[in-house]
Amino acid sequence: MSSSNAIIAKDLTKKYADGVLAVDHASFTVKRGEIFGLLGLNGAGKSTTIKMLSTLVPPTSGSASILGFDVLKDGIEIRKRIGVVQQLESYDRNLTVRSSLSLYANLWDIRRGDILKEIESLTQKFGLRDVLDRKIRWLSYGQRRRLQVAREFLHKSDLLILDEPTVGMDVLARHSFLDYCRETVKEQNKTIFYTTHIISEAEYLCDTVAVIHHGRIIALDSPNDLKKKYTNVHVVSIILRNRADISRLSGDIDKIPLVQKKEEITDSPGVRIVTQDPFAFMTEFAKIVESESFEVESLTISEPSLEDVIVQLIGNEEQQSLDEKEKRLRSVSVDMRSS
Repeated sequence: MSSSNAIIAKDLTKKYADGVLAVDHASFTVKRGEIFGLLGLNGAGKSTTIKMLSTLVPPTSGSASILGFDVLKDGIEIRKRIGVVQQLESYDRNLTVRSSLSLYANLWDIRRGDILKEIESLTQKFGLRDVLDRKIRWLSYGQRRRLQVAREFLHKSDLLILDEPTVGMDVLARHSFLDYCRETVKEQNKTIFYTTHIISEAEYLCDTVAVIHHGRIIALDSPNDLKKKYTNVHVVSIILRNRADISRLSGDIDKIPLVQKKEEITDSPGVRIVTQDPFAFMTEFAKIVESESFEVESLTISEPSLEDVIVQLIGNEEQQSLDEKEKRLRSVSVDMRSS
């Protein structure tokens, strides 16, 4: 059942018994050997999508194939060939890290001669070498999360499905893990299906991303093409000489209607804003600098990040939803007056 695609989903839908429509006619294709990111806010439908793809819950309608196998008919075959990291913890807390990894390797029938070598390599990669003989119950949450992810790299599955894998990891561990994912895909031609709400991770890691909102796929493309296609905003970064002036500057910027998003820069005395018209903003900002006598260290205009794109996409979807609700309310009001 060889194919150039690892996952094909067509109108994949999940409606629960309580009426909640968690995933709404989602369609996407994941090529073999790529890292595919499913991005969205908490509750957008990411975890439900993963449960359907990994055959943990059946779709209400639509279809999906994993490595050429049907999720409804071939669950056993699919589970033999994939690795899955869910958000819930899944291990015996009374085992040591070494024992847990050894047990998992034996469950996957990894050759005894390879187990020690694989454990040595993975614990080094995931920063677990110093806790190999410590019971899992005594590990920090971040260490337990790293162990849970490391286990899935033990066996040579063709497809890894990772649901928010870096939750609880510190900055260094997270970056090390992202680099390891990229190396593994390149060296072993693995496919990774990756969900996250940390957009910068997806921008760094993924070849293709899909944005899911209220269960619907609202955008699908490479991170670079999404930035070109779905936004015309720019980012303006303003750095002042005097940190004490930041709160005053921030308040003045709030009065400029051209600003779509504003945040203070944590590592320097500055403000970063998102605007569709950076040059009109600069005209207004020049008036503020002149009247308030701010000392500007630097000012730069740059292209948006993927996070800026997603904020705009989701904002547009929410506005459309509000507009549709308002139209329906107006229609009901007219009908009531007519009757």
